[in-house]
Amino acid sequence: MKKFLSILSIITLFCLYAYSQKSITFPNSTATYGYAAHNSALNLADNQSFTVTAWVKTTSSTNQLLLAKRLNAAGSCYELWQLNGYFAVNYTHSNGSSSGLPGGSLYKINDGKWHQLAFVVDITKNMYYMYVDAKVDVSKALVSTTGFTNTDRLYFGIRGTLSMPFDGSMDEVRIYNKALSQTELLTDMAATVTSSTDNLTAAWNFEEGSGTLAADIKGVCPATLTGSPTWSTLSSPATQVITMNGPVSVAYGAADFSPATSTSSMPIQYTTSDPSVATVINGKIHIVAKGTCTVTANQSANLFYAEATPVTQTLHVASSQITFNLPFTNHAVIQRDQPITVTGTADPNDLLTLNLDGDIKTANVDATGKWTCTFTAKAAKSTAFTLTAVGNNSGQTTLTDLLCGDVWVASGQSNMLMPVGPGYSLGGVDNYAAVIAAANYPNIRFIQPVDLWQQASTPQTVLLTSAGGWTVCSPSTAGGYSAAAYFFAKQIHVDQNIPVGIIQNAVGGTRIEAWTPLEGLKSIPEYASWYTKATTTTLPTGQVYDRKNFPTANYNGMLAPYTHNPVKGIIWYQGEENLGIDGLPATVEYGNKFKATIQAWRNAWGISNLPVIYVQIANFQYSANYPVLGSSRQALPLFNEQMDKAMELNNVWGVPITDISNYTNIHPTNKSTIGSRMANIALKFSYGKTGIQPLAARKESINAEGSSVRVVFKNNSGFYMSTGTTYTGFEIAGINKEFKKAHAVLSGNDIILSDSTSSITKPVYVRFGWDENSNTNLFNDSNSPTIRFTDSLAYTFNAADTLQIAIDNARSRKALMTSGTEPGQYLPAVISDFNQKITDATAIVNNTTLTDAVYRAATDSMNAQTNYYKTAINYPKVSTTETEYWYSFSTPLRNSNANNYVSYQGDNAELKGETYAAATDKFLWKITKNADGTYNIISKVSGSYISPASAYNTALKAQNGTPTSGGWTFIPTFNNSYFAVASGAVQFNQTNNSGLSYKIYNWGGGSNITDTGCQYLIKTETTNQNQQKIACVGNSITYGYTLTNPATESYPAQLQNLLGTADWTVGNYGVSSRTMLKNGNLPYWNETAYTNALASKPNYVMIELGTNDAKTTNWNPYGSQFVADYKAMIQSFRNLSSKPEVWIGLLPPGENTGWTIYSGYIKDSVNVKIKQVAIEAGTGLIDIYTAFNGDWTNTSNFKSDGIHPTVAGAAIIAQKVKEMITMTKPKLSYTDGKLISSIQGNACQWYYNGTAIAAAEGGTASDFTPTNTGKYKASLKLSPDNESRIISEEIDVQNIPSGLKTAINPSDLKIYNNLRLNETVMVEFQKPTYRKQGIKLYDLSGKQILCQDISGLNETVHLTNLPKSLYILEVFNNGKMERIKLIK
Repeated sequence: MKKFLSILSIITLFCLYAYSQKSITFPNSTATYGYAAHNSALNLADNQSFTVTAWVKTTSSTNQLLLAKRLNAAGSCYELWQLNGYFAVNYTHSNGSSSGLPGGSLYKINDGKWHQLAFVVDITKNMYYMYVDAKVDVSKALVSTTGFTNTDRLYFGIRGTLSMPFDGSMDEVRIYNKALSQTELLTDMAATVTSSTDNLTAAWNFEEGSGTLAADIKGVCPATLTGSPTWSTLSSPATQVITMNGPVSVAYGAADFSPATSTSSMPIQYTTSDPSVATVINGKIHIVAKGTCTVTANQSANLFYAEATPVTQTLHVASSQITFNLPFTNHAVIQRDQPITVTGTADPNDLLTLNLDGDIKTANVDATGKWTCTFTAKAAKSTAFTLTAVGNNSGQTTLTDLLCGDVWVASGQSNMLMPVGPGYSLGGVDNYAAVIAAANYPNIRFIQPVDLWQQASTPQTVLLTSAGGWTVCSPSTAGGYSAAAYFFAKQIHVDQNIPVGIIQNAVGGTRIEAWTPLEGLKSIPEYASWYTKATTTTLPTGQVYDRKNFPTANYNGMLAPYTHNPVKGIIWYQGEENLGIDGLPATVEYGNKFKATIQAWRNAWGISNLPVIYVQIANFQYSANYPVLGSSRQALPLFNEQMDKAMELNNVWGVPITDISNYTNIHPTNKSTIGSRMANIALKFSYGKTGIQPLAARKESINAEGSSVRVVFKNNSGFYMSTGTTYTGFEIAGINKEFKKAHAVLSGNDIILSDSTSSITKPVYVRFGWDENSNTNLFNDSNSPTIRFTDSLAYTFNAADTLQIAIDNARSRKALMTSGTEPGQYLPAVISDFNQKITDATAIVNNTTLTDAVYRAATDSMNAQTNYYKTAINYPKVSTTETEYWYSFSTPLRNSNANNYVSYQGDNAELKGETYAAATDKFLWKITKNADGTYNIISKVSGSYISPASAYNTALKAQNGTPTSGGWTFIPTFNNSYFAVASGAVQFNQTNNSGLSYKIYNWGGGSNITDTGCQYLIKTETTNQNQQKIACVGNSITYGYTLTNPATESYPAQLQNLLGTADWTVGNYGVSSRTMLKNGNLPYWNETAYTNALASKPNYVMIELGTNDAKTTNWNPYGSQFVADYKAMIQSFRNLSSKPEVWIGLLPPGENTGWTIYSGYIKDSVNVKIKQVAIEAGTGLIDIYTAFNGDWTNTSNFKSDGIHPTVAGAAIIAQKVKEMITMTKPKLSYTDGKLISSIQGNACQWYYNGTAIAAAEGGTASDFTPTNTGKYKASLKLSPDNESRIISEEIDVQNIPSGLKTAINPSDLKIYNNLRLNETVMVEFQKPTYRKQGIKLYDLSGKQILCQDISGLNETVHLTNLPKSLYILEVFNNGKMERIKLIK
């Protein structure tokens, strides 16, 4: 039996009893649960507070239900559940408003311990609360004061749909009709309730121990147990052990704190011996004044835990707390062999005594609270020591676990930031799991910033650091360390057996200017504009690109705080941003910038020869990815050559990494080799290690030897060939600079170069590795690749020589030119003009009497003309929204059997070369242009793109949606009007092998223009103008997720088939998992598909979004924003110049509880909002829900996941969309002051100048009487059986009649409609009148069919000979009029 505590007014009675706490355990089975039948006592009245509490214990990490007073995740009432290991609540009021409560995030409940959970609705405070163990986890303002009412059962351990079963134990479920306070919840944790407990509505204590019933203590709502859950007995209460872990000294003004922890999660109660020094507020210690007191921590007993043994601690409160500035924190590494200067803050004018590992000093605190103390240098020390500071008024602060060794700064951009394990959107280094597991190096320490946005406009002394300062290298920390720095530190530590500290401050995507001190920016012309920016503009405040790249900002915020203390050196890995953003100017400026920055660093640290080791940037597709480089493949070697200018300074060394680069990944994953090469340099030059040669070979000079060239190298010991049998990467050229591959031979420690074809008899130019993807194989004994270079021999050109070279180049160019108007050809007039220019230049070079100035001018002109005619070629035309040009791509020189036309085979299917068939869409491709100047190649079949994301020597594929890997370029081959088609290193190549099914492979490296498989003829096949474009916007249902071939089976693809391709183009812009909600987990707004849909400038838009919004994690917190976000997207399309007609669709039925998508949310929440959007925004509405009869369980129409349509289901959507979009728009007529539609829908909404007219103003009437001139239209519901609506044509009302009076009194007129019987209508007046009366009949065009007076009391209108249609009958009597619609 459970404990009872009775407190009598006179006597406290203590009893000994046998502890026996029972509970119920559910086994994660949909067949095992409990429920209490509906009882009105379980509902909640309006303006009523209530509380639900329950004890649970679980170790499951899955989302699971605890209590549910409704069938599903929709509808009135509540659910208590576990979300990602935290307490969560779904709660909807009886008026339909949802609490939108976020899941808990403070206290895990799946740790295998008992926890009391409480959900409280407090009407008096207008708040919801979620508690874990009487600690507030979530609080939020009420959205409604209405209660909840339903007739559903209260379920224990399962959702009402018998899903999401509980895996754990449950006990003491209680419901109160009041809001329990935090104090009352603490009491509830320890108390046993009875039927007479105040405000108790129902309670189940599960003390039965067996059977299928659990009694309600109130006796009104017994629970039935189904599936035999397990009864458990806790024989003794669990223990609670408190540990007091500080702080022992704090400063007056310190934030409230909790100094103790416990083995249980139950609340810790504190008391203090002197409330005038410290008291307790909200469960935490609150400092009141300077002094000393004792803090006692205790934990009360409750139903599951015994009372803890109290623990005490003395607390000293000083006027100010002593603080240490960086780099001094716990676990710090202090630079050895250098004076140690420590700074910090304390109580102003105090006297401090400091003890650093036995070295005792004093320091005076100045009037501003700052102090400085300098200790004598220490030798390296691997055993931990402390630093303590004690003040007369400032208390005491101690730093522990300090070491003395070498401290290195690691800085740069993302390649230095890249961690050992996955992080910062990077995937981790090679074999990172094993590297992390082996990272037990406690004498390696890192200090890192807590975030990367701590830029500053002036040098700082404070930096917020991760984990409060230095961290010790272990498998739990190493995964987040800079990989390059970690491998560097590891090798030095192991080799030298000293502690190594790394000050890591690197930020991805940053320029060198942001890491440069202001004095460095001021020192050279290359930095002049950046100096001006730093001194005249303001540092941006948001987390934006310009903030992290503001000049000096990263240095000021993240390096300057460390410059007051010595370091061993700097390792630097940066440059990609300067090259990619500045382009070619970076290849001539970076060297001087880097030198100025290094000198400024040395001045800031006060170390004139501070070692700097840098890494050259890796091989990468810069030419393809950075348009600012103008497709130059030589920009990277030029830039690395600039970096190497830094070695003109003493104690600066560079590391080449061409051998470990990944040409398609700017972030090499072999950071181990990079760290090792840097470490070897440091060991040789900073530590004096002998027996190693760490530097890569670099060119020293070149010398002519007849028709050969000798290359002499520095660091030339131990040359070897890393791969292959011949030395690669060397090229030579004559005076015309036409480089050819050189034959290279090792001669001693030199390389002899010659032209194997003997065509270059007098070499002038030499280059090595001079390409962004050059991977050379000449290594030296440092096991490093030789550094790239370019150079030239001394040669004196005369002016006529240079002109002749220019003429030869021009003739070579003209020989390749073909005339015509197709892509790849030149207009005949262009060729004729070029030929004349060559003739004119030839006449000049043959005249030997001219001056050098004349030759030079002619040379400049000839070169300019040649460069111009390179660009005068006809390129493929870019398709626009108005005109589409459809091309075929073929390689006529490749296959004699004509299997050489690129053909679309389906999304994610490999492209093939096939024999061309006229008027077959799979051979037709259009071209669109990207903002970066590259192009997309798009299939006519499905609007799919040819993707450049293909590994070398594998087939290219088509994909749905714009490729993220970049666009294509067309490179003229100047051979029979052909082009190479490439994207970086990815290039079209037509295979010539039936075994490969003539697939289109990625081969050629991006620049091959000689292979016949790379020479493409791009031929115009057809031009389409004024096609109607439909943009299908949506999620996975639109995209066609789970279908075998979405390109042909998705609903947009099937819609294209239904509409045909002659007049319609349907684009599929669906993206899986996306939401309409901007605050949803994956907003469609952020997708490239949305941008592409807008860019397509469609004539029609079909939006089908909302299924993912229905997820509880999206709808509960953000559902109220759905209508506004939907209307905003509609307006974004309406703002296009194409002025598209927008249609929106109700969601198809569906349910997948694993995805938290519930049918009730779709039908009763999201679709209701979509109908609201259609009315308010004035769009057409397509009822897809009813098209499926609301049934998602039909396996013919839906996949097994209950959400995604099958091919047949997609066909239903396509047919419904076609039916609505192609339906003739209703016409409006304006007759005698009233607007009438040609279609009489079941519900109408009128619009004036695009805005919905309120119902109170007649906006929902079947016809409408305008009171203002302007444009009107109507939304008409087509059938009472579904919700589809169509928007009428717009009518411009210019005149408002003024003569019409009020309507005829209904008691004066009767209309007998006999259309079904004899096609007549009788008009009968109930009393005679002496004024004019009569009738008029109109058709929908406003044409008058009948007009006659009525002399008696009645008149019959015959419609026998009129066609079936809608007619308007107007009746006039006594100066009044009535209008009646007649449908035949």
